[in-house]
Amino acid sequence: MSAQQKRLEAAREALHTPISVQEAHRPEAIEIAKQLGWATDEELAESQRQMDEAGCCTHGIDPDCCPMGCDGIE
Repeated sequence: MSAQQKRLEAAREALHTPISVQEAHRPEAIEIAKQLGWATDEELAESQRQMDEAGCCTHGIDPDCCPMGCDGIE
């Protein structure tokens, strides 16, 4: 593995490593994370359920309009 590949792998791991936030700062950290698009597992599951009920493809849009070709997948 090259040095560049090692750096890339370390960066990927860092993105998925939970960080520890002091209890006093957690509400603020959660608010900032939500502003940046973070969602809880429950929120993600609810969003997925709503997309499934609406007939959306795995990309979250109408399969007939999906640029990834989901209209051809049954």
